[in-house]
Amino acid sequence: MLVSVATAVPIFTPFLLLFIYMVVFLTGYKNQKISSGFGDAPLWATVSGISTSVVALILSTKEGLISLPVLIIPILLTIISAIWLFSSRDRI
Repeated sequence: MLVSVATAVPIFTPFLLLFIYMVVFLTGYKNQKISSGFGDAPLWATVSGISTSVVALILSTKEGLISLPVLIIPILLTIISAIWLFSSRDRI
């Protein structure tokens, strides 16, 4: 069923991955800011990138559900956010 939706609406899979990324990022950042008074954006960008990459890799097991560029973008986003995390000035 999901493959037929992805073939009928090609933007479905990228928007699904964007939704997962934003939900993890915004909820994690907001909850950390509420509990500790400080939200660590590089950390949550990396965590949401990893979770989105895992979902994209799982979706890639079904043929026709995800294309190669859509699979590569979350992985590159994870690498970029990890570089941002480890190069942050307030890290010790």
